[in-house]
Amino acid sequence: MIVLDTSVLVWLTTSQENLSAKALKLIKEERREKEIYVSSISLWEIALLVRKKRLAFNLEFDEWFSKVRQLSFLKFIDVDVDIAVNSVNLEWSNNDPADRIIIASAKFLGAQLVTSDKRILEYEQVQSVW
Repeated sequence: MIVLDTSVLVWLTTSQENLSAKALKLIKEERREKEIYVSSISLWEIALLVRKKRLAFNLEFDEWFSKVRQLSFLKFIDVDVDIAVNSVNLEWSNNDPADRIIIASAKFLGAQLVTSDKRILEYEQVQSVW
């Protein structure tokens, strides 16, 4: 079971060459098991980046989002009360709310987190892979 960080979700759906070999191999393995999770905060983060014109797709965001939601191997995890509170209680100096919620989601599921983010990779309270 794995959770994808926001950038990993974008790269998986648009430019897989940006993924590390290790990350891509793990994603392919978990894809067969249909054990790939994405926090709903990642979709919020992507929508915000598109709105601010810091991220662009070859198609409209709504169309990209619709295609992502149809991927049968992805499961979306909502930001519920437990995840929200646990994200605040992380012993971590990073104050990025999306990063904190993604980590809290991985911890809640007991899943590995696939990320290229060095700050997350250095956080020892969750097993992360790149």
